[in-house]
Amino acid sequence: MMNELLSIAIPTHNRSKYLAALLESINIQYTAEFCSLIHIYIFDHCCPK
Repeated sequence: MMNELLSIAIPTHNRSKYLAALLESINIQYTAEFCSLIHIYIFDHCCPK
């Protein structure tokens, strides 16, 4: 079993309509084997107070 090779953190606030396009863009840039080594973390409601 291979370890995580790349972590991507995505802070967002009221941008759900752009999230699918962003994830698809990430997905098409890498092979399926490499994609299994990428962990994507999405943080919703990341806004300054």
